[in-house]
Amino acid sequence: MRKVKRVMMGILMAACMVPSLFGVAAGAAASPTESAETRMVEIRRAWSQMKPTYTGDLFETQPSARAPYAAGRLRSGAIRDVGNLLNFMRTLADLPTDVVMTEDNNAKCQHGAVCLAALGTITHDPKRPSDMPQDFFATAYDNCASSNVYYATGSSAKKMPWQTILSFMDDSDASNIDRLGHRRWILNPSMLESGIGFAEGKNGASYFGTLYAFDTSRSEEVAYDAICWPNGPAFPSEFFAGDHAWSVTLNPAIYQTPSRSAVAVTLSNDAGERWTFDADDTSRKGRYFNVNTDGFGVSNVIIFRPDGISDYRGVYTVTIDGLKQKDGTATTLQYSVAFFSLDNAEAPTITPSATRSGAKEEPVKDTSGKVYELKTGKYFRVAPTIEGKSFASKTLTWRSDDPAIVAVNATSGIFKTRAKGQAMLFYATPDKRYEGYIVVNVT
Repeated sequence: MRKVKRVMMGILMAACMVPSLFGVAAGAAASPTESAETRMVEIRRAWSQMKPTYTGDLFETQPSARAPYAAGRLRSGAIRDVGNLLNFMRTLADLPTDVVMTEDNNAKCQHGAVCLAALGTITHDPKRPSDMPQDFFATAYDNCASSNVYYATGSSAKKMPWQTILSFMDDSDASNIDRLGHRRWILNPSMLESGIGFAEGKNGASYFGTLYAFDTSRSEEVAYDAICWPNGPAFPSEFFAGDHAWSVTLNPAIYQTPSRSAVAVTLSNDAGERWTFDADDTSRKGRYFNVNTDGFGVSNVIIFRPDGISDYRGVYTVTIDGLKQKDGTATTLQYSVAFFSLDNAEAPTITPSATRSGAKEEPVKDTSGKVYELKTGKYFRVAPTIEGKSFASKTLTWRSDDPAIVAVNATSGIFKTRAKGQAMLFYATPDKRYEGYIVVNVT
């Protein structure tokens, strides 16, 4: 989680985890001056690469929820969309984004989905239909017992397998809000493999799905302080509705098990509104608070939902009191989330005044966050203006998040566009007092 402040004995401490998608290894520390605007650019870029795009037929081979039963097989494009969206959710939470949808898991999930479709209900403990072969049911049962399960009917918008991910990340209905287990399994740091199964119900107007969720096969340890949903410093409002519950999952290696009677949460926004949550907030259809320590991925989750919100706009700040670190030290956790829309690009596009080839390109003045459109094979320099101060390109240190697209000489500040795509170029003064970035779209 980015920009988490942990207050211990009067000292502010920052802990964060950065996903490898943006060129920084998971577990590495983010820049302490990272802004919400920078994060918005990163998220929009990730969304452009990971959003669902498949529109063809769902099945390569059709499943059958009637005897003779057939597991069927989803087309690769439909599976790809599920995997990409699952990893995008993990991107938003600053978790590793390399979860793979394996063939073996997909096949088992198809058995599970067909079994649920045959029964016409969702359950983790299905009963065998009398005409279903025992070996088929055994595979289906094991899958249902280790997966998130899904059911949708009516709306055509819910007939694509990737919709399962959105349903699991919501997880805020009255039967799930007390634990948010489906969300927590998807945001389990140790997940490395998953799988998806999907089948039409026998009535032809419903769909059933399973997402393998109990995987813990990631071998390397993932460093994090807390897993927050929504996560700061910026979060797309498309993925967090007014009736969704907030969740903060504490790292058990850092924090003691939280107590529902001791934890108190305050949520405030830049409009001056403020909510406080404690053990008295128990409405599963409205204002709600809970602490759940069951092992849904990671234990120790703090759950809260304000009332009176139709959608999230502006900046919200979360403050959680009543926490203790492993050594017993009292701790307060605090972070902010700036909500934004993926469809509303806020950075204007600027075309440089000089576009000829050659390293002696005339500098273009810039303010952090601007976007440039350049052709491949061009050399250029940028003279940033930060807080009213102008800096020559060669007086800064530079880094490209994708040198294959835009290469940079870290000391001279001369860039070359090498391939089509988008790259973020980060710069800083030697004393790190001033930092910023530009975005280059290469066409």
